[in-house]
Amino acid sequence: MKFSFMTPSPWLQSLEGKHVLITGGSSGIGLAIAKEALSQGAFVTLVARSSTKLEKAEQNLVKDGATKHKISTKVADVGVYETLAKAIKESFEWRAVDVLVCNAGVGKTGLLDESRIEDLHAIIQTNLTGVVNTLHIGIPLMKQRSPQTPMSIVLMNSLSGLYFLYGNSVYTATKHALKGLGETLKLELMPYSIRISMVFPGYVDTPMLDDSGMEDNRDTLQMIKATTSYNRHQAKTPEQAH
Repeated sequence: MKFSFMTPSPWLQSLEGKHVLITGGSSGIGLAIAKEALSQGAFVTLVARSSTKLEKAEQNLVKDGATKHKISTKVADVGVYETLAKAIKESFEWRAVDVLVCNAGVGKTGLLDESRIEDLHAIIQTNLTGVVNTLHIGIPLMKQRSPQTPMSIVLMNSLSGLYFLYGNSVYTATKHALKGLGETLKLELMPYSIRISMVFPGYVDTPMLDDSGMEDNRDTLQMIKATTSYNRHQAKTPEQAH
């Protein structure tokens, strides 16, 4: 087969009847994406680590008017390849995935040398290794479909992938790496009608922002405010950011 890298992949014109798989889909931006996709007529699969949060997310979506048979949930940690592979393959068996959203992410504020190494490894494991795992599993399944079938992969990045976030050096590093990954994949997947999109939201009022501990260290917080536009009260909602 002769590939032309000069021919852009076709756009996915509508989400009606399509299947959107979202990692980190039980809360925050992931849940907001699911809600929007369902409102446009899509089927969705939510992947997250907590069965309790997934159950609550499904209940919230149904409460907001979604049809339950259009929602699937899978318990899996994106950092654990075998479990994630099972979840994604089962999702493809349910319905072929048209849009793969790599949204799972974690952060923990603190100077590198003062942070627990376990926390730094967890950031890398989720934000970078987790995305690589998701793509390594999902892309071959997407490639099995007709090259004329428009599909999409969405990588949820951060403004830290373009700039930096003081006190979050490893988090920033993972987001810069994600930017390079997406830019390279854009060319690799062009012959297969799989488009790559990358989103760079700023501060969003999500559980991840709560868990980051950003406001726990006064000195670090002052530096963050001095080098960015951080203001918790002005953080966007997940619906505004997705």
